[in-house]
This record gives sequence, C-alpha cells and structure tokens, in this order.
Amino acid sequence: MHEKTQKLVDLFSSSSTEIRLRAADALLRRNDTPTKTLLQILDLELHTGQCWKVRAVLIERNDIQLLTPMLERLNSPRSHIRQIACNILGSLKCHRASERLVNLLDHP
Repeated sequence: MHEKTQKLVDLFSSSSTEIRLRAADALLRRNDTPTKTLLQILDLELHTGQCWKVRAVLIERNDIQLLTPMLERLNSPRSHIRQIACNILGSLKCHRASERLVNLLDHP
C-alpha cells in the first residue's frame, strides 16, 4: 500500500465525521485502497453517494474474495446495501451466490 493511501486509511479512523467523509472520498479515488477499507466505507454509510462509488470500485476489482462479505450483506436491514451486494455478486458470476440471489427475488 502506498504511503499516501495509508495516511488516508489512518484519517478514515478519525472521530471527526467530516475528516472521515473526506478521507473516504479520497480513498475511493485510489487504486490501492484495501478491500477491507472499502467495505468499511460501505458499511459506515457516511454519505449515500459513497455507497454507490464503493459499488463501482468493487465491481471493477472483480475479486472473488468479495463473495463472503457480499453474501453477508444480503442480510442487511438497509435495502440499498442488499442491492449493492446483489450487483457485486452478479458481477462476480459465481454460481455459489445464485441460490441466495434467487431466494431474494421471492423475499426482498
């Protein structure tokens, strides 16, 4: 991880919402932001627009390691988090997720 990215990750841990928001925005523009940090940005939902930016970044990464974290997020009480998880799982084209995704069609 680049030194600048690490500084931004550190700033993202700030107690200040404004600093976290700005750090998250900067991290979303970097190619070396750890997946774990991207998932934290998604879960914290500091700004709704960031969720959709995280979605775009994770889809672009096309990392099968996202399978388990996205399957977990299918249980989120927030419908847009479930929607983002469905989008990412669909982009992974992993058959292991198919049954869960089909079940969601019957029980959104």
